[in-house]
Amino acid sequence: MRGIAHHVAMGVLGMLAAGAPAVAQNGAGAADARRPAVRAKAHPDPRVQTLRDMQKRVTVTLEDARLEDVLMFVEQAGNLAMDVAWIDTANPIGLDPAAPITVNARNMTIQSLLESALDRAGDEFNEATWQLTPEGILEIGPKERLNAKRTVKLYDINDLLFVIPNFTDVPELDLDAVLQQSGGRGGGGGGRGVFRVEEQDDLEPDEEARAEEIVEIITTTVEPEQWQVNGGSGASVRFYRGALLVSAPDYIHRQLGGYDFVVR
Repeated sequence: MRGIAHHVAMGVLGMLAAGAPAVAQNGAGAADARRPAVRAKAHPDPRVQTLRDMQKRVTVTLEDARLEDVLMFVEQAGNLAMDVAWIDTANPIGLDPAAPITVNARNMTIQSLLESALDRAGDEFNEATWQLTPEGILEIGPKERLNAKRTVKLYDINDLLFVIPNFTDVPELDLDAVLQQSGGRGGGGGGRGVFRVEEQDDLEPDEEARAEEIVEIITTTVEPEQWQVNGGSGASVRFYRGALLVSAPDYIHRQLGGYDFVVR
């Protein structure tokens, strides 16, 4: 696992907007203008392009707009492939297409616009969010619906379990014993050792206990209501040989360890 401690504490994924290459138009740069533009190579992971498109910036004011229309605007502005979990007769848990949404976006990323709309569309009992499929499709809906799309990942936490030894029980030189043995205080040995050792209890928790602390930090800071240990249905976690085995949907995994690629 890549720096899970950092991701748990911060809960962010660094994403940079992709910009078009600048081309000189006149002057000394005229020769460069005749060169073919260098295009970024297509990333083999389709999720990368989706995240790039979500970083495009828009300015729009939406007053009591239907959620369905807001998401249609997001889809078209970002050229995104979307799968929305709407409420219907077959699925009583879903997004209401007629929910009124008011958002004033000024130079806002499409991702921020989407998250603002979803915050207004959901409620404390039925929060909505987004996640990505392996094919780069943007899935949107209540967390309870997205929880059905779970994958298993292994997070190596050996670096968090390692404890640097704290040598607090290092023997101390007993000057009184040294002086007595050397005759500095009337001679005589007495067989007393020259080092004094203070007995201390080992207060360091074992590996299992440290792993339990890490699990508790995760399940109380990252989507706490979705973990099975807290009564949720979205994710489960087990400790096994220096690693955490996590079964969860994408929106939880991205808060734990981010994605295994860098968006440029």
